[in-house]
Amino acid sequence: MDYTAMCQQIMAGLKAPHDRLPIYQALSQLSSADEVPKLLNAWNLLYPKVVLFDELERVLDDKEELQVWERLTGQSVKSSQLSAITTASYLNLRATPGTGKTSEVIGKLVGAHMPVKIHGKSIQDGDTWYLLEFSASDYKKVISLPQNPSASIRSLHANRRAWAIEASVATCVDYDVFMAQLRSFEMIHRKLSLKQRITLLRQMAHPKNLPFDTVIGTSGGEVYEDTRPQLHALYQLVKDAKAFRTYTGEVIDIYHFIVGMDVYQAERMGRVRVKGIVLGESDPSATWAGDIGAGAADALLHKDKDFEDKHPRMREEERILHYYESRAPSHDLLGDLDAWAVTVRVDRNASGDTISSIIDSVYGRGRATKTGAPQFRKAALENFLLRHGLQKSGGTLVSSANLEILRYYINDFGRVWIYRAQLKGGILSRALWFGSRYDKAGLAAISEKMAGLYLRWLEEQCKLNGVLSSTASAARK
Repeated sequence: MDYTAMCQQIMAGLKAPHDRLPIYQALSQLSSADEVPKLLNAWNLLYPKVVLFDELERVLDDKEELQVWERLTGQSVKSSQLSAITTASYLNLRATPGTGKTSEVIGKLVGAHMPVKIHGKSIQDGDTWYLLEFSASDYKKVISLPQNPSASIRSLHANRRAWAIEASVATCVDYDVFMAQLRSFEMIHRKLSLKQRITLLRQMAHPKNLPFDTVIGTSGGEVYEDTRPQLHALYQLVKDAKAFRTYTGEVIDIYHFIVGMDVYQAERMGRVRVKGIVLGESDPSATWAGDIGAGAADALLHKDKDFEDKHPRMREEERILHYYESRAPSHDLLGDLDAWAVTVRVDRNASGDTISSIIDSVYGRGRATKTGAPQFRKAALENFLLRHGLQKSGGTLVSSANLEILRYYINDFGRVWIYRAQLKGGILSRALWFGSRYDKAGLAAISEKMAGLYLRWLEEQCKLNGVLSSTASAARK
């Protein structure tokens, strides 16, 4: 790639009174964020007294600037760097992206987690769609071809592919690809402090209507997931993939890790936020208790009608497990947990420190134990237990006291999630909430069962990472 010519093209766009096309044409040649440092090196040799990012900020308006930042941090869809797992849903698979009459349904997910590859991205009516490739055995389970299929459908079938809306999949990107995108983001926003960059990155990863700013205690921002430009040609940082695969093969939801870094700060932890109702303590509500509490509320309200209709004879324990795993899969909980290992460093907010170097200190090459887990996970677990007052006893975490602590936090957020669902129902639903007319005993019972699931998950993590003996309490069930 001719970076010198690219720089000259960008400079021509900067000098043109109203023509931004040369800038976009130059940046569209970048296929991945790891090419940005090479572009900067060429720029600094050509124009040593001109700071590229400062000039772009000066010349471009806000919308144009956002477009440029997305292009500089994006990864070309042609590189096929995303993989995914289908959600336990029954959403349709289509021949083309979108839900219009011209987009033919050629199959449906079957409520199971299936590994898939992503080969394309499209945006239709504001929704993101992905072109999925299934394994040969899974494709047979989800696809039912129409009679006399068109040539395009036959082509999809030959490659075991179909289009699916973003809610159909949990996406994952390779660690090195994510880190290149993140480093480019930090080059652009180098003037912000470490904590400011963490907050901005967290806001970019979730819709504006989710109350993270209120819960955490941060000021509202200008750029959120749903206000960012949508680009067909690029996989966008913490938008198209909120998880990465580490060098040891472990999948971590890095969005949850970023939320943890934002809320596990000394001045933000434990604060009770009020917005019409008490929102619960900030750090559990924004992380693990928010995930599991939303699952408890969903279970109480029977939110997944498709799943329940297709499993009318399942036991209550199976139903609750479905809602727990849907809202709080292990890779989400690991992101929540691992951020506890870096709280002191984030609090220090040192000049020159970066999000990318913090993440690399946890998940980078050579940072894992023999089990494949990060070396820092043991410290993260110890900090988590200390923060929540969870006690080890006889080589186990499972106790009625620990169960009650976790149940309290889960139930506390669960009622908030019910309130949020009722707000969407209008004035009558609000009156029901303020009149306390919801099944409190039912929510408490579900919260306790989910607390038990989480407590056993925590205990297993403690044993795997040397916080508890892996041989203790072998007879306990």
